[in-house]
Amino acid sequence: MALETRKEKMDHMFALMEESRVLVGRLEEHDDIPPTVRTLNYRVEELKKELTLNKYELEKERENMSDG
Repeated sequence: MALETRKEKMDHMFALMEESRVLVGRLEEHDDIPPTVRTLNYRVEELKKELTLNKYELEKERENMSDG
């Protein structure tokens, strides 16, 4: 993963949140939007976690996830 500054991650997170909000407004028009919204919201949660955890905690959590 490319190194990003905290500001870049926050900007990305806010852009995803806005995109999710726009898509929710289109739910009646398109049947295929709910999975996209869930994916965007999942990524927002990942970014929130990355922004709150320090590097050591994040690496440890990733190791635990890969172990099963």
